[in-house]
Amino acid sequence: MQFSQAKSRDSVAHMECTLPITAYVSVQHVRYTSTVKAGLSPKNRFPADQDLLQEAPKLAERKNEEWLSDLRTPGLAQETALSDLRSIIRSGLPYALSNYLSPSDPQFDDLAEEVTQDTLLRVLDNLDTFEGRSKFTTWVHKIAVRIALTELRRKRWQDVSLDSLVETEDGQMSISLMADPGVGPELATEQIDILTRVERIILEELTDKQRSALMATRIHGMPMDSVARKMGMNRNALYKLLHDARLRLKRRLTEEGLSPEEALRTFEAG
Repeated sequence: MQFSQAKSRDSVAHMECTLPITAYVSVQHVRYTSTVKAGLSPKNRFPADQDLLQEAPKLAERKNEEWLSDLRTPGLAQETALSDLRSIIRSGLPYALSNYLSPSDPQFDDLAEEVTQDTLLRVLDNLDTFEGRSKFTTWVHKIAVRIALTELRRKRWQDVSLDSLVETEDGQMSISLMADPGVGPELATEQIDILTRVERIILEELTDKQRSALMATRIHGMPMDSVARKMGMNRNALYKLLHDARLRLKRRLTEEGLSPEEALRTFEAG
């Protein structure tokens, strides 16, 4: 039985070395999925995966030129480099994402596998953009983190309605909840007064679409692509909508004696 299992793993390893990248990534995914379905924890994965994780520090010492050369050479050299790179990406994600998602979270393994596969494909497609100003593995790591954070943001806002971002359950606009509770009484009163006036102007001056877009992007930090998709428009149309909203707000704020720069500072992020 042990001989049969070892022979099976050798066959998989040989098959991976002869497959193109898309098929290679699929094989890695099948192997990972089979491990999860079998009820194995990450530390009990297949021996081949364990060996790669243990070798990650050594693999990271490969020179930039060697990474580029191997990844550009179809065949065994490329597949070996991809396998090494896959190990490095996976071993680095728990720490890189620790502030956003705990490795013990049920979603983590699925996210890490998805990010790893997407990163490998992205790296292969963008080898010519690597300028050599950092270690190749550092460049790859940054790509992986960007992909992971984008995916986390997408999942976060997937089921959120724009209406829920404009008003709270008691019908209050969520902008009025932005007052800083840590400031002194005098400053807090001034802050609440400004926020209340801005809230009234937003309600009176902006269209429903402008109000929803402004609250979603500038107050709640929803990604532009997510807002555009929920509103059924493209990114350029959303930029135009927000630009027009800001112009209307500035004009009305000036008319009421408020400094547009100070009052609109809230809406600069995002």
